Amino acid sequence: MNKTLEEGYSKELVVMATGLGKTYLAGSFAEKFKRILFIAHREEILYQAKSVPFK
Repeated sequence: MNKTLEEGYSKELVVMATGLGKTYLAGSFAEKFKRILFIAHREEILYQAKSVPFK
């Protein structure tokens, strides 16, 4: 992600397999960007992501 920012890009797309840390990665993006789009196929995943303390 830092390389993306250094190169001047303002958008990034990440696709990862199950269990590789997408929720954690989304949290680190949320610290750097004003807005992120978090797409999940199950509502429980969204609630879980919302409750994770990222700092």
